[in-house]
Amino acid sequence: MAFHEIAVPHKDILSQNFTSEVYAAKLWDVHNKRGSDEYKDSKIFFEKTFLTDNLKKILESVKDRLDGKSGGHFRSIATPFGGGKTHTLIALYHKCIEWNAKPVVLVGNEMDPNSQTMWGMIEEQLTGKIEILKGNVSHGGEALRSVLETQNQPILILIDELLHYINRADGIKVEQSTLAKQTIGFVQELSEAVSGLPNVCVVVTLPSSANEQLDDERFTELYEQLQKFAGRTKDTITPVSDNDIPKIIRQRLFSSTDTEIRDRSEKIVNDFVDYCEDEGIIPEGMQKSQYREEFFKSYPFLPQVIDVLYKRWGTITRFQRTRGVLRLLSLVINLLSTSDKQFISLGDIDLNNNEIKQELIDYLDPQFYSVVSKDIVGSDSGSSKVNQLVPDQYKGKQLGIRAATAIFMYSHSGTTGINGATESEIKRATCSRGIPAAQISEVLNLFRNQLFYLNVTNEKYLFTKEANILKIKVDTMENIKQREIDETEKTLIKNNLSKNSNLRVIPWPSSPKDVENSHSLKLIIMKENDIQLIQSIYETIGESPRVYRNNIFFLAPSDGEKGKFLNSLKSKIAWEKIKADTQIALKEDQKATLASELKKENEKLNDLIKEYYSTLYIPEKEGPTKHHLNIPLVADRGIDEIIYDDLVEESQINPQIGALFLKTHYLKDQKFVETSNLFESMLRTPGERRPTHRDVIERAIVDGVLRGEFGIGELENDAPIPKIFKKQPTVSFEPSEIILQASLCEEEPEYFCDKCGHKASSSEELHEHLESHTQVEKPETSEIDDSIKSLDFDFTVPEGQINNISQMLLKIASHYKNLKLKIEASDGSMTQHDLEMIKETLRQIRALSNLL
Repeated sequence: MAFHEIAVPHKDILSQNFTSEVYAAKLWDVHNKRGSDEYKDSKIFFEKTFLTDNLKKILESVKDRLDGKSGGHFRSIATPFGGGKTHTLIALYHKCIEWNAKPVVLVGNEMDPNSQTMWGMIEEQLTGKIEILKGNVSHGGEALRSVLETQNQPILILIDELLHYINRADGIKVEQSTLAKQTIGFVQELSEAVSGLPNVCVVVTLPSSANEQLDDERFTELYEQLQKFAGRTKDTITPVSDNDIPKIIRQRLFSSTDTEIRDRSEKIVNDFVDYCEDEGIIPEGMQKSQYREEFFKSYPFLPQVIDVLYKRWGTITRFQRTRGVLRLLSLVINLLSTSDKQFISLGDIDLNNNEIKQELIDYLDPQFYSVVSKDIVGSDSGSSKVNQLVPDQYKGKQLGIRAATAIFMYSHSGTTGINGATESEIKRATCSRGIPAAQISEVLNLFRNQLFYLNVTNEKYLFTKEANILKIKVDTMENIKQREIDETEKTLIKNNLSKNSNLRVIPWPSSPKDVENSHSLKLIIMKENDIQLIQSIYETIGESPRVYRNNIFFLAPSDGEKGKFLNSLKSKIAWEKIKADTQIALKEDQKATLASELKKENEKLNDLIKEYYSTLYIPEKEGPTKHHLNIPLVADRGIDEIIYDDLVEESQINPQIGALFLKTHYLKDQKFVETSNLFESMLRTPGERRPTHRDVIERAIVDGVLRGEFGIGELENDAPIPKIFKKQPTVSFEPSEIILQASLCEEEPEYFCDKCGHKASSSEELHEHLESHTQVEKPETSEIDDSIKSLDFDFTVPEGQINNISQMLLKIASHYKNLKLKIEASDGSMTQHDLEMIKETLRQIRALSNLL
C-alpha cells in the first residue's frame, strides 16, 4: 500500500488549490474572525491540534487562575521560533471564550506604535474607548487596575510578538524617554496590577533569543532589558517537547487515527527495519526494537525526516520550528499523493519543485540556489549524471538525486558542528528493499568527481557554498595536456626503476637507432603496444640488421589497464597543479585533503604502473613472442627487478649455465668450438640460452674443464691442441681459444712389464707378453680384498679453503658412481637471487635435490 492510503492526508492537503500559508497561525486574525477556518473555527482547530501534555497543563492552569483558584498571574512562553507559541495563544483564546472569560489580544507586529499603545489597546478592548490610559506615557499599576476592575468577568490578556512592537517603538520619543522604555515599564506594571486580581491572567510570548527575530545590536539590548523583568516574574510555559513533534505533525497533516496508521503500516515498518538490520544501517546506539518504535511514531515519515527538520533546520534563524516543518511536509505530501511510495524519506523531498526549494533556501544564502541547480536537480546536474553511471538495474531509481537531496537536508542547521550526513544516514534516507546499501557507497564515490559543492569533512558529507576540492580536481583533469601526461608517465617509469639494474633499461624509444647493438641484456619499455615498432627494433639498428637479437626484451602497456592507469595519472597531475596554483584559496581542511589524496594517488600509481606495463615480448625463433608476466601482489620492487626475476624464474635468462649444457649442446656434433663464439652465439641466436653476463660462460668452462667434461686448448694451424684438462684453467675468450671434447685431451698410456721392462703398444699386447713369460702360481689362500666399497664421512670446510677441496671431490667421483653431498651452511646470508643460481646449477646437472 502507498503511504497516503495508510495515513490518509487531510482533504485540504490533497486539494489542487492547497497552499502552505494555511499554517501561518495569526492570533490577530483569529481575534478579528479572519483567516483560515483551521484557526478561527474552534471545533476545526482542536480537531487538528494535538494536545500535548504540557498544553493540557497550560490550559488547566490558566482556567484555574481565571476561576479564582491557584495559578500564576503572569505567564511567559519562551520557546524557539516556531515552537508553538502562537498556536498556544490561539488555543487559550478559544478556551477563554468557552470559559466565558473576556479575551484581550495584543499582537505587536499588527499594532502601529505611532498611534497605538499596549495600555490604550487594553482599555479599548475592555471598555470600547480610551480615556484613562490614553497617551504615550505608561500610567502605572493603579490606573491599569482600575480599568481591569470595570469588568464583571474573568480577563485573559494575550500578548504576542511583544518584542517586535518594542523594537519599532524605540524610535518614538516620549519626553526624556522612548515609547520602547515606556512599554517595558508597562509590562512590569501590568504584572503588578494583575497579581492582586484573582480572575485576571496575562500570557505573553517571548523569543528564546534576540537574534531569532532580528540580528541587530539595539534589538538585542531591548531584548535583554525585557528579559531582566521577565526573568523576575515569568512562570515559564513550554507547550511542545521534542517527543510531541511526530504526534503534532500526524494530527495536523493526516485524518487517520494513530491506531489505524499503526495497524496498516505494520508490515511496511517491520520490513524496512529488517532491511536496515540486514544492511547494517540501524542508527548507531539504537536497538532494532527502538528504531521500529520510532518509525511507528513518525510514519509515514522516516524518523530522520522529522529529526532533521525540527532539530537541525529548526535551529536556523527565522525557521519556524513546528510551523516550518508543517509547511514543508504538507508540500511534500501534496506532491507525493499520487505516488506508490510506502513511506517518505529525506530523499523524497523534491528540490526541483520551486515552492519546496524556495521554502528551504529562503532561510539560507541565495547562493544555494546555484548549489541545488548545479549539483542536485535538473537534467545537467551532477546527481543526474550519477543516476546514469550506476548499474542498469538501478538507473530508474534516481539514486544520485535521492542521495544528494538527503545530504542537502542534513547540511544545514543553526548549530555549529552538527552539519553533514554520515554514509549510514545517507543510506537510510535513500535505500529501500531491493537496493543494496553498498550501491549507495558507490554513488557517494561517484559524487566525488561529479558534484561541485559537495564536501567531505570528518567522514561527513555536506553541501557548502565553497567548491568541493575534489570537483576542482576533476575540472583540472579535463584541461591537462597530453604533453603533461607523457612527461609525468615517463618520470614515473624512471622513478620505478632500480638503481643497480641487471638489465639495460631504455624507456620509450622512437626508432631502432635508440637501442644500441651490444652484449648487454636490454629491457625496452615501449610507450605503446606497437608491434611494428617492436619488430623494427628487433630486426634492425638504423639501416643495418641487428646482430644481437636474443638479449633484447620488450615491455609494453596492456590495453585492459590503460583507463585505470591514465585516470590515476591525470588525478596525480591535477592534485599537483592545484597545490602549485597560488590563486586557488584553500581552507586548512582542504589542504589536508589535497595532501592525503596526492599521497594516496602516488602510492596507487607505483602499483598501477606495474599492472599497466605488463605485456612482455621475448625473442624466440619466430620473433618477439608475447609472454604472460606474473606481477606480485606486493610489487614493492622496480619494474626492471620484477621483469628480471620473472625471466630468471621462467629460465628465460640464466645467471648460471652448467658445463654439461656446453658439452651436450656444442660438443656433441663437433670436436671443438671457440670460446668467443659461445657467448656470441647465445646472444645472436633467438631462443638460445641467455647468460646474464660473459662470466656465466666462463664459470661453466672452468667447471667443465675441472670435472673432465671437456678440455681447453688452442687452434694451431686450424688443428685443436689441448692445453688444460681436469686442472684449473684460465679463460681468455681469445679468438684462438677453444673448448674441445674430452677424448681429444686424454694422454695415450704407456704399457711396461714390471719384471723385464718390455714396452707394449696396448694393454692386450702387454697381457699376451705376461701370459707367455710368467708362470702364474695359485696362492694357498685367496687374496685379501682391501678395496673400500663406500665412503661415509663428514668434515667442516675452513673459511677460505673451499677452492682447495675440488680435487678431492673429483678424486672421489672418479672411483664411485653414486656421490651424495649434503650442504649445511650457517653464520651468514645470501639473497633469493643467489639461491636461484644454485637451483639453476642443480637443474643443469640433473641433480636430485630437496631444494628443487
